[in-house]
Amino acid sequence: MNVQSHLLNDTLRQQLATVLKRMETKVTLVTIVDPHLEVSLELRDFVLDLANLGDQLEAIVKMKGEDVSLEQKIRADKFPVVALLDEKGRYSGVKFHAVPGGQEINAFLLAIYNLAGPGQAIDERTLEAIRAIRQHVNLKVVVSLSSRLCPDVVVAATRIAIENPNVEAEMIDLAHFPHLQAHYQITAVPCLILNDDHVYFGAKTIDQLLQLIS
Repeated sequence: MNVQSHLLNDTLRQQLATVLKRMETKVTLVTIVDPHLEVSLELRDFVLDLANLGDQLEAIVKMKGEDVSLEQKIRADKFPVVALLDEKGRYSGVKFHAVPGGQEINAFLLAIYNLAGPGQAIDERTLEAIRAIRQHVNLKVVVSLSSRLCPDVVVAATRIAIENPNVEAEMIDLAHFPHLQAHYQITAVPCLILNDDHVYFGAKTIDQLLQLIS
Protein backbone atom coordinates (compact mmCIF):
# COMPACT_ATOMS: atom_id res chain seq x y z
CA MET A 1 0.00 0.00 0.00
CA ASN A 2 1.65 3.20 -1.20
CA VAL A 3 0.88 5.82 1.44
CA GLN A 4 2.90 8.95 2.07
CA SER A 5 3.10 10.63 5.44
CA HIS A 6 3.19 14.40 5.69
CA LEU A 7 6.02 13.94 8.20
CA LEU A 8 8.41 12.67 5.53
CA ASN A 9 9.72 14.40 2.44
CA ASP A 10 11.63 12.84 -0.45
CA THR A 11 15.03 13.81 0.92
CA LEU A 12 14.28 12.27 4.29
CA ARG A 13 12.86 9.16 2.63
CA GLN A 14 16.14 8.67 0.77
CA GLN A 15 18.09 9.03 4.01
CA LEU A 16 15.84 6.58 5.82
CA ALA A 17 16.04 4.08 2.95
CA THR A 18 19.84 4.11 3.24
CA VAL A 19 19.63 3.23 6.93
CA LEU A 20 16.98 0.54 6.41
CA LYS A 21 19.11 -1.21 3.76
CA ARG A 22 21.49 -2.20 6.56
CA MET A 23 18.86 -4.34 8.30
CA GLU A 24 19.96 -7.97 8.59
CA THR A 25 16.59 -9.52 9.48
CA LYS A 26 12.95 -8.66 9.02
CA VAL A 27 11.10 -6.38 11.42
CA THR A 28 7.34 -5.94 11.34
CA LEU A 29 5.66 -2.76 12.51
CA VAL A 30 2.21 -3.40 13.95
CA THR A 31 -0.10 -0.47 14.40
CA ILE A 32 -3.62 -0.71 15.77
CA VAL A 33 -5.64 2.26 14.54
CA ASP A 34 -8.24 4.07 16.60
CA PRO A 35 -10.19 5.87 13.82
CA HIS A 36 -11.47 8.43 16.31
CA LEU A 37 -7.96 9.73 16.97
CA GLU A 38 -6.31 11.87 14.30
CA VAL A 39 -2.87 11.05 15.73
CA SER A 40 -3.60 7.32 15.31
CA LEU A 41 -4.38 7.89 11.63
CA GLU A 42 -1.18 9.93 11.29
CA LEU A 43 0.80 7.06 12.82
CA ARG A 44 -0.77 4.62 10.35
CA ASP A 45 0.39 6.76 7.42
CA PHE A 46 3.88 7.10 8.90
CA VAL A 47 4.20 3.32 9.41
CA LEU A 48 3.04 2.51 5.89
CA ASP A 49 5.29 5.13 4.34
CA LEU A 50 8.32 3.93 6.30
CA ALA A 51 7.67 0.26 5.53
CA ASN A 52 7.80 1.03 1.82
CA LEU A 53 11.40 2.21 2.19
CA GLY A 54 13.00 -1.07 3.28
CA ASP A 55 12.85 -4.60 1.90
CA GLN A 56 13.25 -6.05 5.41
CA LEU A 57 10.59 -3.81 6.93
CA GLU A 58 6.92 -4.78 6.86
CA ALA A 59 3.75 -3.22 8.23
CA ILE A 60 0.59 -4.70 9.69
CA VAL A 61 -2.28 -2.26 10.09
CA LYS A 62 -5.46 -3.24 11.90
CA MET A 63 -8.41 -1.21 13.08
CA LYS A 64 -9.10 -1.24 16.79
CA GLY A 65 -11.18 -4.33 17.58
CA GLU A 66 -10.43 -6.00 14.24
CA ASP A 67 -7.85 -8.46 15.58
CA VAL A 68 -8.19 -8.82 19.33
CA SER A 69 -5.52 -11.51 19.58
CA LEU A 70 -2.98 -9.24 17.90
CA GLU A 71 -3.92 -6.39 20.23
CA GLN A 72 -3.40 -8.70 23.19
CA LYS A 73 -0.08 -9.90 21.78
CA ILE A 74 1.36 -6.37 21.74
CA ARG A 75 -0.64 -5.26 24.79
CA ALA A 76 -2.28 -2.40 22.91
CA ASP A 77 -3.73 -0.56 25.90
CA LYS A 78 -3.06 3.01 24.74
CA PHE A 79 -3.51 4.73 21.41
CA PRO A 80 -1.81 5.62 19.17
CA VAL A 81 0.41 2.55 19.20
CA VAL A 82 3.01 0.90 17.01
CA ALA A 83 4.87 -2.22 18.19
CA LEU A 84 7.91 -4.00 16.78
CA LEU A 85 7.89 -7.71 15.99
CA ASP A 86 11.09 -9.64 15.30
CA GLU A 87 11.84 -11.88 12.33
CA LYS A 88 9.87 -14.73 13.87
CA GLY A 89 6.84 -12.56 14.50
CA ARG A 90 7.43 -12.31 18.24
CA TYR A 91 6.61 -9.14 20.12
CA SER A 92 9.93 -7.49 20.92
CA GLY A 93 8.65 -5.66 23.97
CA VAL A 94 9.05 -2.32 22.19
CA LYS A 95 6.10 0.02 21.64
CA PHE A 96 5.77 3.65 20.66
CA HIS A 97 2.65 5.53 21.71
CA ALA A 98 3.34 8.45 19.41
CA VAL A 99 4.03 9.47 15.87
CA PRO A 100 7.83 9.40 16.18
CA GLY A 101 8.61 12.69 14.55
CA GLY A 102 10.87 15.48 15.73
CA GLN A 103 13.72 14.29 17.92
CA GLU A 104 12.21 10.82 18.30
CA ILE A 105 12.50 9.59 14.72
CA ASN A 106 16.12 8.59 15.36
CA ALA A 107 15.11 6.63 18.49
CA PHE A 108 12.47 4.82 16.46
CA LEU A 109 14.94 3.96 13.70
CA LEU A 110 17.51 2.76 16.22
CA ALA A 111 14.93 0.46 17.81
CA ILE A 112 14.35 -1.09 14.38
CA TYR A 113 18.09 -1.27 13.68
CA ASN A 114 18.89 -2.84 17.06
CA LEU A 115 16.13 -5.43 16.63
CA ALA A 116 17.00 -6.28 13.03
CA GLY A 117 20.77 -6.19 13.48
CA PRO A 118 23.57 -5.50 13.23
CA GLY A 119 22.60 -3.04 15.96
CA GLN A 120 24.64 -0.60 17.95
CA ALA A 121 27.72 -1.82 19.74
CA ILE A 122 27.14 -2.64 23.39
CA ASP A 123 29.56 -3.51 26.17
CA GLU A 124 29.57 -7.24 26.95
CA ARG A 125 29.28 -6.62 30.69
CA THR A 126 26.24 -4.43 30.11
CA LEU A 127 24.73 -7.06 27.83
CA GLU A 128 25.21 -9.71 30.49
CA ALA A 129 23.50 -7.49 33.07
CA ILE A 130 20.54 -6.97 30.74
CA ARG A 131 20.15 -10.67 30.06
CA ALA A 132 20.35 -11.44 33.79
CA ILE A 133 17.01 -9.70 34.47
CA ARG A 134 14.59 -12.40 35.60
CA GLN A 135 11.58 -10.43 36.78
CA HIS A 136 8.98 -8.77 34.55
CA VAL A 137 9.84 -5.11 34.03
CA ASN A 138 7.84 -2.37 32.33
CA LEU A 139 9.62 0.84 31.38
CA LYS A 140 7.51 3.79 30.27
CA VAL A 141 9.57 6.65 28.91
CA VAL A 142 7.41 9.75 28.76
CA VAL A 143 8.75 12.28 26.29
CA SER A 144 8.22 15.51 24.44
CA LEU A 145 9.00 15.30 20.73
CA SER A 146 10.93 18.58 20.97
CA SER A 147 13.24 17.43 23.76
CA ARG A 148 16.85 16.61 22.89
CA LEU A 149 17.33 14.57 26.07
CA CYS A 150 14.43 12.16 25.59
CA PRO A 151 15.63 10.07 22.60
CA ASP A 152 18.69 8.72 24.42
CA VAL A 153 16.51 7.40 27.24
CA VAL A 154 14.13 5.82 24.72
CA VAL A 155 17.04 4.16 22.92
CA ALA A 156 18.42 2.82 26.20
CA ALA A 157 15.07 1.45 27.38
CA THR A 158 14.19 -0.15 24.04
CA ARG A 159 17.62 -1.75 23.80
CA ILE A 160 17.11 -3.42 27.17
CA ALA A 161 13.72 -4.73 26.03
CA ILE A 162 15.14 -6.03 22.75
CA GLU A 163 17.84 -7.97 24.60
CA ASN A 164 15.57 -9.42 27.31
CA PRO A 165 12.02 -10.77 26.78
CA ASN A 166 11.19 -10.04 30.41
CA VAL A 167 11.36 -6.30 29.72
CA GLU A 168 8.84 -4.10 27.95
CA ALA A 169 9.71 -0.54 26.93
CA GLU A 170 7.14 2.02 25.88
CA MET A 171 7.74 5.49 24.49
CA ILE A 172 4.84 7.80 25.33
CA ASP A 173 4.30 11.27 23.89
CA LEU A 174 3.12 13.31 26.85
CA ALA A 175 1.11 15.63 24.58
CA HIS A 176 -1.42 12.86 23.93
CA PHE A 177 -1.71 11.45 27.45
CA PRO A 178 -2.58 14.27 29.87
CA HIS A 179 -4.11 11.77 32.30
CA LEU A 180 -0.66 10.23 32.80
CA GLN A 181 0.79 13.65 33.47
CA ALA A 182 -1.78 14.23 36.18
CA HIS A 183 -1.61 10.73 37.65
CA TYR A 184 2.18 10.61 37.93
CA GLN A 185 2.62 14.36 38.52
CA ILE A 186 4.99 14.64 35.59
CA THR A 187 6.69 18.02 35.72
CA ALA A 188 9.55 17.42 33.29
CA VAL A 189 10.74 15.11 30.52
CA PRO A 190 12.25 12.67 30.03
CA CYS A 191 10.28 10.90 32.71
CA LEU A 192 10.73 7.21 33.44
CA ILE A 193 7.91 5.23 35.03
CA LEU A 194 9.15 1.88 36.31
CA ASN A 195 6.54 -0.86 36.72
CA ASP A 196 3.74 1.74 36.93
CA ASP A 197 5.01 2.70 40.35
CA HIS A 198 8.36 4.46 40.60
CA VAL A 199 8.90 7.76 38.76
CA TYR A 200 12.28 9.20 37.80
CA PHE A 201 13.15 12.37 35.92
CA GLY A 202 16.11 13.28 33.74
CA ALA A 203 18.47 11.63 31.30
CA LYS A 204 19.43 8.00 31.94
CA THR A 205 22.00 5.69 30.36
CA ILE A 206 21.51 1.95 29.93
CA ASP A 207 23.64 1.29 33.00
CA GLN A 208 21.65 3.79 35.06
CA LEU A 209 18.41 2.13 33.96
CA LEU A 210 19.82 -1.23 34.99
CA GLN A 211 20.64 0.13 38.44
CA LEU A 212 17.06 1.31 38.84
CA ILE A 213 15.68 -2.04 37.68
CA SER A 214 17.84 -3.97 40.11
